[in-house]
Amino acid sequence: SMYVVQLAVAILAWRASPGGLRALVRSAADAALTFAWPMPLAAIVFSVALGASAVGFHYTKAPVLSRSLAGLAEPEPVAAVPAVMPASSLAAPPAQAPRSAAPAMSSGPSGAVDIPVGPGDYVGGNPSAAVTLVDFADFQCSYCRVLASEMTKLKAKYGAQVRFVFKHYPMNSDCNPGMSAEKPHEHACTAARAAHCAGEQGKFWEMHDRLYQGQDSLGEALYAKLATDLGLEGARFKDCLSDPKTERKVRDDVALGRRLNLNSTPSVFISGRIVRGLAAEILDYHIQLALKQPKLEFASVEAALPKPDHPSMVQARTAKGTFFIDAFEASIGPGGRAMSLAGATPAQLSWFEAKDACAKAGKRLCTEEEWVSACAGEPAVDNNGNGYFADDEVEGRMYPYGMLYERGRCRDDEDKYQGEPGLTGVRPGCRTPDGIYDLAGNLGEWVGAEQPRATVTGGDYRGGERSACNRRSATFGPGIRNNTIGFRCCADGMIEQPRVAASEVDTSSTLDVVGRPVPAFEIPPVDGQGMIASQDFRKNRLTYLTFFASWCGPCKRELPELKRFVDTYGPKGFRVVAVGEDRIADTSKTFAAQYQPNYPVAHDPDNVLMGRFGVDAMPASFLVDRKGVVRFRHEGFKPEEIPGIVAEIERLLAE
Repeated sequence: SMYVVQLAVAILAWRASPGGLRALVRSAADAALTFAWPMPLAAIVFSVALGASAVGFHYTKAPVLSRSLAGLAEPEPVAAVPAVMPASSLAAPPAQAPRSAAPAMSSGPSGAVDIPVGPGDYVGGNPSAAVTLVDFADFQCSYCRVLASEMTKLKAKYGAQVRFVFKHYPMNSDCNPGMSAEKPHEHACTAARAAHCAGEQGKFWEMHDRLYQGQDSLGEALYAKLATDLGLEGARFKDCLSDPKTERKVRDDVALGRRLNLNSTPSVFISGRIVRGLAAEILDYHIQLALKQPKLEFASVEAALPKPDHPSMVQARTAKGTFFIDAFEASIGPGGRAMSLAGATPAQLSWFEAKDACAKAGKRLCTEEEWVSACAGEPAVDNNGNGYFADDEVEGRMYPYGMLYERGRCRDDEDKYQGEPGLTGVRPGCRTPDGIYDLAGNLGEWVGAEQPRATVTGGDYRGGERSACNRRSATFGPGIRNNTIGFRCCADGMIEQPRVAASEVDTSSTLDVVGRPVPAFEIPPVDGQGMIASQDFRKNRLTYLTFFASWCGPCKRELPELKRFVDTYGPKGFRVVAVGEDRIADTSKTFAAQYQPNYPVAHDPDNVLMGRFGVDAMPASFLVDRKGVVRFRHEGFKPEEIPGIVAEIERLLAE
């Protein structure tokens, strides 16, 4: 579009010039050479724009990279898209292969495996280094390309101390039997052979870099061009591509990867331990651990639950000084105050509600700096200068219980669709040495004393290895409230709380709104015409209320179908209200407009309504009967589910 505009401007300028094209070019050249007006203004605008771009790039590079590795960390579920997107550099890579049976390699007591590195492998850095980083990758995998860029920094920093090894794991059944008949990366096998053949002439790493740079053009023509550019012997390179030995090398790497039970790329091992986070700061953390303690073992743990007299708050420190943090995730006690109790049901509130509950207890929501410092055991540092403390280098521990991930320590390996949080403090191993429980897993926790800094940390019951001290999650807004988010409080000094048994906390939940009157609300429509309010749902009409987002795949199927629902059932007293949950109202408006809705579209600015309905996936839809009572809830929108939704609409219309 910009090219079209620029071309149009040039043509119009030419047409408007009294002296024709030649005079126009001459006058522009004279102005440039003499720096005549408007050239000074153009130079000023250019300089300001360049400076603003440089500053913006500096402050957005880290979170954008983090989201690219995390927000897209898993394939979109067919049924629904999770409503809280991880934005941590601990994200697992997304290119996933179906699992198939393969003999697994056993690990030692520290969880490390012995990955063989032979004379035929591609080695960078120091070949005799004590620490080895092994990268299983695919040249057509976009996340492998991101990792290759990150790895360049590490090679520059640790080239004399670390041995960097590349092994092939193409996501293509032509050379990877673990893919069954799938070929998501059409050129992955041929690219692997091209890299190997360049390596046969001593240019593997050069070809490695060029293949990633030309990832969108992989194919025989590119391989031949790169071979020429790198000065390879053309005939030898061509013969190597079809040599059975080349295919055998790729398949040997794949077989090793299958024995390691790999099902995604890139997969990185440092000193034999797999590393799930693929940002440079996470890899750097594990390299430093390996350099300090090559045979690092898992931490020991006292297998005992907290005693009844365990303190409700624990002292911790930041670079600014000491503070106190709740030992347990917050529950709600008498008067709506936040309580820190073992064996209690943790509260699941929005940021607004959590902040209020802490205030009623004489405390405050923890800042991100405080929370990360308490979890990692050392004062957190904002290494990238963006004002956040859980998105860059790790100070202290990666996990509250130690340096390495240990499955089962925390409640973090539940099924992401059927799982649920548990009681506070019941995992004796999920604590810091100081006695702070459940900082990783169970529930993600609100932090941020002020609304612009509100975010969720720590990961929840679905997070696995990504539930850690430097896990930040990108949320839609501070109004979010669902069964993955809790909180705990902090204070400058020790705040004594009244004695309340775990059985006395408030466990009532409004997350399940079915059977309840529609929550009170008032939100603006995207067209700016009037407000949409809860009282509108009590006007003797059946309302289909749905929450959508522009990035949600199933929402693209639902919105046009809702238009047909209105055409069919509108005359019978049926209507649809669609609520956009994008941060920017115009984004929701533009997304919905492409489906030409015949129903009102609203925007939930702080996602408060989303929180009140307990929405944790997109789309989430509710049927509100003629009396304003929520009667039906559904998440996702598969074609085969439409008959069931229609049947529910017809049943409620018939009442």
